[in-house]
Amino acid sequence: RYFSFLDVPPVVIAGQPFNFGVEAIDGNNQQCPTYNGIVSFTGTDLPGSYTIPSGDIINGGPNIFTATFTEAGFHKKMTVGDGVLTGVSPEFSVIAAEADNFQLAGYPNPDTACAIGTVQVSVFDAYGNPVRYNGTTQFRCTDLFASLPPTTTWNNTKTRKFTLTICKVGFQTITVYDVNTPTVNGNLSTTVIPGKVHSFSNVFQPPGVNPILGGQQYSVVVTALDLCGNIVTTYTGTT
Repeated sequence: RYFSFLDVPPVVIAGQPFNFGVEAIDGNNQQCPTYNGIVSFTGTDLPGSYTIPSGDIINGGPNIFTATFTEAGFHKKMTVGDGVLTGVSPEFSVIAAEADNFQLAGYPNPDTACAIGTVQVSVFDAYGNPVRYNGTTQFRCTDLFASLPPTTTWNNTKTRKFTLTICKVGFQTITVYDVNTPTVNGNLSTTVIPGKVHSFSNVFQPPGVNPILGGQQYSVVVTALDLCGNIVTTYTGTT
């Protein structure tokens, strides 16, 4: 005698409940209508990554139960038992749900102003499963002068790399989002430091002196600037 699973879907979506049946089988491999017992279920995944409510099997079955699995993968199984009889389900697969968020990684921190940086963007569902994504993404940055990647349509991939350049020094945040569903997004923060000295700015003191009068002394404030116009406060060169 054992339990038999019925109508277990071959493929289910992470987080989406599905129904299946269980019936008690007698020694002649026939449904046992006189069986009456309390059963419990276990899955091949880690506890907490699935739910299968246990309950009573009455009159042998078939009895309908509902399960939810959240961890994507292949060769999943369910086991049912009452302490004496057991049964194992056919194998099934769990596929990722829809894209829920992006995760950004690999961008330099600290970042150098005006330098080209590379960021890796990965797509996940609400349960942490990687998603093969076909949507369209856009970037934004707290630095309004940053050079950002163009609008990009993905081609059934889980991860992509993008290049961008931040100009303004300070704490900056990069955000990527789905153009049709902006709530599907992700971000990464970095501290941007000045680049190498590219030029100097000269300011006469007092300001606004024009024309300069010959024979008179004036103070000149010289400021070291990087390629993006940020002040390079660490400059120690000779001018």
